[in-house]
Amino acid sequence: MLGLGYLHDSTKFVYRRMAGDRWNVITSIALLAVSLGALAATFTVAYSLLWRPLPYPDPSRLVVITPYSKRMHMELGWPPPYMFNTDLDRLQGWAAFRSGHASVSVDEGSAATSVRTVSVMPGAFALLQPRIVAGRALGDDDAAEAALPVVLLSERLAKALFASGAEGAINRQLTLSGQRKRIVGVVATASAFPFSDIDLWEPLYYSPADRDMGRAGSFGAPNMIAKLAPNQSPEDAQRSIMAAVERNPVLAKIASDIDLDFRVAPLRQLWTSDYATSIHSILLAAAAIFLITSANLCNLFALRHLRRSHESALLAAFGAPATRTTGYLALEAAAQ
Repeated sequence: MLGLGYLHDSTKFVYRRMAGDRWNVITSIALLAVSLGALAATFTVAYSLLWRPLPYPDPSRLVVITPYSKRMHMELGWPPPYMFNTDLDRLQGWAAFRSGHASVSVDEGSAATSVRTVSVMPGAFALLQPRIVAGRALGDDDAAEAALPVVLLSERLAKALFASGAEGAINRQLTLSGQRKRIVGVVATASAFPFSDIDLWEPLYYSPADRDMGRAGSFGAPNMIAKLAPNQSPEDAQRSIMAAVERNPVLAKIASDIDLDFRVAPLRQLWTSDYATSIHSILLAAAAIFLITSANLCNLFALRHLRRSHESALLAAFGAPATRTTGYLALEAAAQ
């Protein structure tokens, strides 16, 4: 009971002291709350983009491989001849994709919806294993020369186009940029790749003419994701790809002309490379603002306490032990 009574008396004393200086207390609390809120919000965004585990198996082995011309100082897309004539033996699997936009409608004459799409080699589904909520994923047969035109929808788009949702979308047809295609599967929105706002996937097919070595210099849009073989590092994969290019006279000549290199980076860099530095900078700035605000408030509190040093002297004169004075100070600091 003595402990509770002491705490009650101390709290009443501190409350009366703070009530006499309420505007300074309110200002201090507001500044601390704003700086802490900004830090928490920035950290939440940074964590979701930079550190939250990816929703795919073995995320540490998933990479994006990008050709880069050191002479032109720019990233390049993958020409099909490089994909199919380069020994990618340090990779357990790889797949190319190309993103874009298209108009989608379900029935003749119905309003078209603009969606973000990806043309992707079916191997991407084996690499990433996104969750399929209805139907099936794309397979190699879907990317054959004589394959029937099929697509996958995101769960979000399936619900928007069909009243019965994902299950009701399977085997339905839609018009994609003027061509009728059959829906064979629906992908969970949380598993969407390579970007969260993708709503439609279609098979990416490369004909023998596309793979011809005469097109080796046609660097274009396709990007490549891959999975490193066990016990292989990004550096191992990069050296292996460069060695394979140098063994092919045609590819080696083009690579030499543009000073070609291959960048092998974690898959996360596919969507964070443009603003990862900015996110780190903003997070550091928010942390610095919080620390500076906290330090300034501590200084102001210390100055206020020094101005009220006569109160401590009076408490000591009336026999208050030093521990009680320290307790008052600690409670006031905690309340602010």
